Amino acid sequence: MRILCVGTGAHADYLVAALRESNHSVVAIDSVVDAAYLVAIERIDAVIMLTRGDALHAARSMVARPAHTVLVMIDNPGDHDTRVAALYAGADACLAALYEYAELEARLHALWRDVARLDADGQRADASSRPGFVLSRATRSLIGGRPVALSRREYLLMERLLRSAGTAVHRDELLGYVFDDADADGVSLQRLVAALRRRIAESGCNFRLDTLPGVGYCVVEAEG
Repeated sequence: MRILCVGTGAHADYLVAALRESNHSVVAIDSVVDAAYLVAIERIDAVIMLTRGDALHAARSMVARPAHTVLVMIDNPGDHDTRVAALYAGADACLAALYEYAELEARLHALWRDVARLDADGQRADASSRPGFVLSRATRSLIGGRPVALSRREYLLMERLLRSAGTAVHRDELLGYVFDDADADGVSLQRLVAALRRRIAESGCNFRLDTLPGVGYCVVEAEG
């Protein structure tokens, strides 16, 4: 999942680290204005906004976000009435500061399951499983043929490509999704793809990663 985390301070740093540890692709910024701009130009699955009593204003600033983008507010100190108002203003969930990370994770997936896993035809597009294999976020592995334990970046690459199976994903989008804020270029991505290709071939999975020169990469079903 591509998550935009908006906020500053130790809480924001902790949340970004926890989301990345949970195998999400995370971009971190500190401006609500920048967040509204970013969701308009990039595919973002969820926005988590850390607010300080201004959850209502923040929710209103994101009202024009794409339909597939889930909005979760974490308001501190805030109060019950403000959180209720933020929900009416367009937030999908609004939590108090004393929340459990496991609950936040579960809420994100429940919301995203209903809102963001639809393809262009309105059908459910489940990136976690295809005939013959399963991409497991819990174990960060590819299960099909012989199980393959994946690095975090390998997992994110597979997740993003599987969402658009059979269709090319542009190199620049993959760089942002897989490498977060780290410095990376096309060579870094090529090396990651090459290493993953070898591991997929060794596992016996029935798909391959194809290169589309000048565009990017895609997952296609293996012949035979």
